[in-house]
Amino acid sequence: MKTMYNKKSNTVFAEDIGSITKVILDKFQKQTPYASIFADWKAVVGKKFASKSAPYKIITQGDKKILVLKSKKGCSVDLQHCSLQILEKIHKFLGKKIFSFIKIVQLDVNDSI
Repeated sequence: MKTMYNKKSNTVFAEDIGSITKVILDKFQKQTPYASIFADWKAVVGKKFASKSAPYKIITQGDKKILVLKSKKGCSVDLQHCSLQILEKIHKFLGKKIFSFIKIVQLDVNDSI
C-alpha cells in the first residue's frame, strides 16, 4: 500500500482503493476517536449483536454521549435488554467509557443492516 502526499495542495494520493479507504478512515478517526465502532461493528459487539444492529449516529446531550443503534424489525426489545452488555463491549473495545447509554431505533421494512 503506497500513498503519496502533495504538500502544496495538502492532498493524499493513493494507488488503490484499500489505500484510499485507509486514508479516509485514518483522517476520520483523528477527528472522531470512536469512529472505529462504525467501521468494525462486528468486531466490537460480536456476530450475535452485529446481525441485529448497526451504529446509526452519536448524539450529545449536555456532557452525555448517546450511541443510537438501528435495529432489524423485531430485534429492538432484545437489544434494549442487552444494552448494558453491548455498552461494555464497546467500552472495552475503545479502552474507555464514552457513551452514557444506547438508544435503539427500528429500521423500515425495506431497510437492511
